[in-house]
Amino acid sequence: MFLYSEVAMNFGVKPGVVVDITGEYTEFFGESQLQVTSVDAIVEVGQGEPPEPAVVAAADVATGGAKAEAYEGVLVQVENVTVTNPAVDMSDFQVDGALLINDFFLFPQMEEPTVVNGQEFQSIAGPLRFSYDNHKIAPRAAADLVSGMVPQAEEHTIYEIQEGALPVQTPVLIKGAIVTSPLTFKKDGFFIQDPMGGEHSGIYVYIGAKAVTVKPGDVVDVEGVYDEYYENSQIEVADAAKVVVTGNGAVPAPEVVTAAEVATGGPLQENWEGVLVTVENVTVAAANMMFGDFELTAGLFVDDIFFAKADWKLPMVGDTFTSLTGPLTFGFDEARLLPRTPADIVP
Repeated sequence: MFLYSEVAMNFGVKPGVVVDITGEYTEFFGESQLQVTSVDAIVEVGQGEPPEPAVVAAADVATGGAKAEAYEGVLVQVENVTVTNPAVDMSDFQVDGALLINDFFLFPQMEEPTVVNGQEFQSIAGPLRFSYDNHKIAPRAAADLVSGMVPQAEEHTIYEIQEGALPVQTPVLIKGAIVTSPLTFKKDGFFIQDPMGGEHSGIYVYIGAKAVTVKPGDVVDVEGVYDEYYENSQIEVADAAKVVVTGNGAVPAPEVVTAAEVATGGPLQENWEGVLVTVENVTVAAANMMFGDFELTAGLFVDDIFFAKADWKLPMVGDTFTSLTGPLTFGFDEARLLPRTPADIVP
C-alpha cells in the first residue's frame, strides 16, 4: 500500500525498515493509500530485508488485468518484456501486455532511463501503483530495470521519419545527408537534409554537449534515436563518433514558400519542418526583446538560435524584408524560421 503524509517527515525511509504506522485508509483517485497526519505516526521498530518481488505476467497487472487490483501496492516483477511504446507521455513507457512503467521514484534522483522502441528488459521490478486511471509499475532505482537486448540502428531516410513511418524512440541511421546549417550558438545541434530535397527532407540533429565539428555542405552519416521534442522532430545523438563526415557538397537551395503556409497551423508547416526555406516580401508584426524573436504579419516567428545575442538585431514593427532564409523548426508552440547568418536576412 502507498503511504501518504500530509506533513514533512524526517523519518529515514529506506527499504528494509520495519515500522508501525498509525493512519487513515483512503482511496485517492482509485489508489488505495494509508494517510498519516502526524510526525509520530510512523515508528521504526526494527530492521529487516525487503521482500522479494512477486513475479507476475505483464498483462495480468496492466490496467484492467485479472490481477491488477490484487497486486496494487505490492512489490512485483515482470520478466522478459519488450518496449512497445517508449513515450506514452513524459513519464511512462509501455511494454508487452499494455503494461505501463512509470518514473515516480526515478525522476528526483535523475535516474530516469532512456528506452527505445523494441528494447528488451530481462526484468522490471517495483511497486504496482494506480495513477491517472492506469496501473503501472514504478521502479525504485535504476537497478530495478535490468536491460536486455537494445535494438541496433537500421538505415532509414529522413522522409520516413518526417512522414510518420517510424515510431518515436526508434534507433536510426541516416546516410549521405547534407548539413544545411552551422552548429547553433549553444553548439548543441545542427540541421541536415536529404540531397533529393523537397517536402519532408530535413530534420534537426541534437548533439547536446558532445564535441562535433560540422559545417554547411558537409555530407554526413548520422546514427541516433528519432524523437519528438515538444513536437519538433529530431535525431538525438548519444556519441560524437556517431556523426561521420563522408564528403562535401553544395548546400541545397532553399525552397521558396509563403510565410502563411509554414506558420503555426499552416497547411504546409509539417511538410517543411526541418527543411531550408525562404519567405519573401514579409513584414514584421511584433518583436520580443526578452526572447530574441520576432513575428511576421502572417504569423511565422523568426528566431536567433544561430546568433550570439550581441549579433542579433531585432527589427522594428513594420519593417519589411525582401527575403528571410533558414531551416524551419517548431519550438515554444510556434513554427519558427531560423536564419543562419546575416546573409539569410535581406532587408
